[in-house]
Amino acid sequence: METKKNPLVDIFRYSTITFQICLIIVMGFTLMAFEWKKSESNNNLIDFSEVNILRNDTELDKIEEIMLKTDLDVE
Repeated sequence: METKKNPLVDIFRYSTITFQICLIIVMGFTLMAFEWKKSESNNNLIDFSEVNILRNDTELDKIEEIMLKTDLDVE
């Protein structure tokens, strides 16, 4: 007995062209993502060049002295 399938209703009829179109679209999005340029915005909330950093040099000096003493003691 012959199959009674209508060729106009075949769901795989346009599968290759659909795959190719989707592949082109995805490749376009990928190319667009790699070529995307980020512009510098002037509305920064904090300008880090003007921020004063407070350091406590005495604590750093003490830590350095302790490390030097321990290095000398080990040798």
